[in-house]
Amino acid sequence: MAGLETVFASLVRGNRLSAYMGLRYVMPDPVTGRQPAPVYGPSYSYVQLAASHLLTADGEPVTEGKRNQYVRLVPEAMVRLRGGTYQLLISANPQLHEYGSLSDLRLVDKMSEEEYPVVHLQLRRDLDVSKLAYAVRLYLIP
Repeated sequence: MAGLETVFASLVRGNRLSAYMGLRYVMPDPVTGRQPAPVYGPSYSYVQLAASHLLTADGEPVTEGKRNQYVRLVPEAMVRLRGGTYQLLISANPQLHEYGSLSDLRLVDKMSEEEYPVVHLQLRRDLDVSKLAYAVRLYLIP
């Protein structure tokens, strides 16, 4: 019997987070002042990013969104996908479905510039960013 294979790359091998995914934390931890350490899933198949803030339709950063408002949820780090055939899967926190309509999964083939892996939301309830366990999970597909 052949060994089991996974669709997702193990993110702790080599320099996949920095070289292929291009993950870069933007804001230091407010308590320690150091860059946060990545939060991995149990099988190291994903990295989880906390929520930083919301951006309104006008581009204004806020920590609380109001119902009937269109916002983008911005995580604490930026990415720039590199490395040839790799793809990046961006999965939103399922808890966000309680607050409104959103784009749940996004598959990125290539990035020419560094960007935030944002989640677009049309809020039906007020949302406080500090109440979220995390914003997105990032998977690397070879």
